[in-house]
Amino acid sequence: MRAGNSGAIITKAGERIRKESQEGKKLQISIEKQIWASLPEPLQTPKVHTSGYQMASMFGDQPEVYSAEMDFIDGAAIWEAKDWKRRIDNIIEWVADNIRRSTETVPKADILTYLNQLDAKARSVGQPYHGIVHSILESGLHNQTREAFLPIGATHGDLTFTNMIAAKEATYLIDFDQGALNTPYYDLAKLEQDALCGWYRRFFPNPTFGDSLDKHVIGRLAEFKGYQQWRSLLLGIALSRILIRNKHQASTWVKCKCKLFS
Repeated sequence: MRAGNSGAIITKAGERIRKESQEGKKLQISIEKQIWASLPEPLQTPKVHTSGYQMASMFGDQPEVYSAEMDFIDGAAIWEAKDWKRRIDNIIEWVADNIRRSTETVPKADILTYLNQLDAKARSVGQPYHGIVHSILESGLHNQTREAFLPIGATHGDLTFTNMIAAKEATYLIDFDQGALNTPYYDLAKLEQDALCGWYRRFFPNPTFGDSLDKHVIGRLAEFKGYQQWRSLLLGIALSRILIRNKHQASTWVKCKCKLFS
């Protein structure tokens, strides 16, 4: 048994992994089978035996998911794979395809509503966290046009290097929560945040190919013109959500803010 990155308790029994929330925290692990069953090769998800469905978006209610049980995947961290670049490119192409297939958009007015909700959560946490979150969101909004729209489609929601497993036959994506924004651009923001801030290095200080992996991801994402329009806002949202949940590590997030917006 061990504690996961999100504060969940992870236990392994035979060939299955079970994750349960801790201290009332919502567990971001649900997989909507109708969407993720059609992941393109060579991307897969573990078989899920029990799980709730968390429709986490800026719209409507957000049901709580407290536990999930899935198959254990015997593999390595993606940065330990010799073909890590190909695997990362496959994942980025999957996100790019989700962007192309997005059939809906969210106007700036609805995005502002979500940001106000995020700001209110930060206000309830108190200072200095509310001030930090507010400044991050203001920075992200600075370059947005009045008629800006975000594409909405299939997303992972927490697409970080620690949620990728390099097995022999495929790359497995784990810990879906269907995305806080339901925009594929947010998946790209999570990837870039991980590369810039090195969240995964807190658990693996010297990952194989770590520096090269970070540079590769940042370079690839610079090619996405649509994402670049939204980059500062989405990175700000990703950082703000972490700050609100982990206020005891505020100094780390502030240092990361400098990297993200420099």
